[in-house]
Amino acid sequence: MAPLAGARRPLFQTLDGKVTDRGISYDQLLLIAPSKGKLLSEQVKNPNIKVGRYSYYSGYYHGHSFDDCARYLFPDRDDVDKLIIGSFCSIGSGASFIMAGNQGHRYDWASSFPFFLYAGRTCILKRTRCLPKKAGNTVIGNDVWIGSEAMVMPGIKIGHGAVIGSRSLVTKRCGALLQS
Repeated sequence: MAPLAGARRPLFQTLDGKVTDRGISYDQLLLIAPSKGKLLSEQVKNPNIKVGRYSYYSGYYHGHSFDDCARYLFPDRDDVDKLIIGSFCSIGSGASFIMAGNQGHRYDWASSFPFFLYAGRTCILKRTRCLPKKAGNTVIGNDVWIGSEAMVMPGIKIGHGAVIGSRSLVTKRCGALLQS
């Protein structure tokens, strides 16, 4: 039997298969949607990336995990800036978070080129001066939508409810959703 024209579909389906559209907590729900997004909590392995509940990444167009979106020069170090993502965030395929050190070459050196990485030696100066400058943690608030292939520069703070359009370049702090 074909569905009736204009018939309403329920918004949510519980884990046990019962369909409803009210009175159910988020912990009991699976959203019915055509999305292939995967929860960040199920895929993030990098200890420098902290994620809130129900945030997801739709990386299926670019075929990679969310860990690849956080661009660390030294991904195995634990003294680098963190990427902190709030709850209920939606991150589009190919989004990137440039973490301090990747694009922040040291311009206070004789050359901005990181010779010590290719010379097989440690820096002649103190080891800490060889490392890229920190920009501070990159923090994404709750309920933020980040479009496909958007780029967020190091140390940026994005407030709750913000919308970052596809292919946007975020270079400064973004405010929270304005409320009247």
